[in-house]
Amino acid sequence: MTKNLSEHWSKNYNQKRDVTWQINKNHVIKTGADFTQFVIHRFNTSIRNKYFSTAQENEFVFDTVAQKIVFLYYEPELVLDQSTSTDIYDVEPRQLAAYIQDKMEFDEMVINFGVRYDFFDPNTTYPSQLRNPGNQLSFPNAPDKMSTYLKAKTSGKLSPRFGISYKLGEIALLRFSYGHFFQLPPFYALYNNFRHVIGTSDFGTLMGNPNVKPQKTIQYETGLWMQVTNNMSVEVAVFYRDIYDLLGTDFIETFNAIKYGLYSNKDYGNARGVEVKYDYISGEFSARVNYTLQYTRGNADNPRFSFDRAGARLDPVAVLIPMSWDQRHTLNVSLSYNAENYNVSIVGRLDSGNPFTWSPIVESPLALVHLNPNNSIMPTLFSVDLQAYVKLFTIGSSSVRMRLIVYNLLDRLNETGVNGTTGRANQSIVREVDLAGYRSNFSTIYDRNNDPGQFSNPRFIKLGLEFGF
Repeated sequence: MTKNLSEHWSKNYNQKRDVTWQINKNHVIKTGADFTQFVIHRFNTSIRNKYFSTAQENEFVFDTVAQKIVFLYYEPELVLDQSTSTDIYDVEPRQLAAYIQDKMEFDEMVINFGVRYDFFDPNTTYPSQLRNPGNQLSFPNAPDKMSTYLKAKTSGKLSPRFGISYKLGEIALLRFSYGHFFQLPPFYALYNNFRHVIGTSDFGTLMGNPNVKPQKTIQYETGLWMQVTNNMSVEVAVFYRDIYDLLGTDFIETFNAIKYGLYSNKDYGNARGVEVKYDYISGEFSARVNYTLQYTRGNADNPRFSFDRAGARLDPVAVLIPMSWDQRHTLNVSLSYNAENYNVSIVGRLDSGNPFTWSPIVESPLALVHLNPNNSIMPTLFSVDLQAYVKLFTIGSSSVRMRLIVYNLLDRLNETGVNGTTGRANQSIVREVDLAGYRSNFSTIYDRNNDPGQFSNPRFIKLGLEFGF
């Protein structure tokens, strides 16, 4: 019997400096740099009996006083051998970012132009021979089949940014922006399986790759803001994003024909949509409405997508599919009344459902049809939250207020998880063979399907006192 032991912590040491220089009335130069030193410790292994897999392991006596079995040979020890369940490392990657920007202001136009430089050093090594990364296989007469450990590559990226806004009279503003943005991959994608140990089964191992590049996003956005009346304004924006070097996995086959996964930058995605904002303010009352229509597509839903499909012997996906966060419609409405001694605000949110993979039961003729992942949509989500406070009294410069917060005011059960065959929470297709094969002394098969974790939280009320000084 073994038990897992895990210890994981990280520290960040950061230095940041910014300088602003007003050259003249038309130009403001901003520049700065940001350096971060990461310190990451991971100790993930197992504890097992020192006499594991020996004849003494199962020798025991029965303690008549304590009325329990006592094993004669038990001594816990850490498993520090080369195995896929052991991942131990201490690394210190570092990141540097620097930028310079010129803000140019004229009578009816404002232009922002700048460039940012991102540098990252994983500060570790990688195996030169991916078909034998941990030198588990020995080739005395073929040194090219053995790994040496080389310094991981550093990455340096320049990202230009440009924005312009132009006044159309006194009641409208037209804007456009373009920029490149880089995002570091999660550290597990760089350092996972630090000892490069490959398991004995196909697709049983996923190894980190310190040469993974940052994710690159190229974004375009244009918008128009208009003041309709003194109290009312509307803004419409259209955006498009190309996402390159998304984190994915490559498949590597070792010299003894074991397939494993290696994190890489093989995936792509894009997002496009339109956003509409409406603002109304009249005295103490204000109303805000925000609606977003968005389409998000990619060739993989998550970094393990291709790896898991290959391990399950499923065909690769050859088309762009909806991503799991592809929420088509998002509507937010906020109403607020803010008086001198009290405030009441209501926020409503309506979201179309996220994609999920619908799979027919094997008896259905559709089970023979190739269906892409994320081929259906979960039910719509709707929630209303309430916040209010009233000032009770003041003592000198201090005040006491009573605050009420109600989450999910209407106590709606939103379906956040669904059954893959029905597309609904707590609803599944129960066949006679399922009933005949279910065995339990504590529940029925219908109890198993009735999972409250597939719904959002019910109504939650908080009532308290606030003291202001």
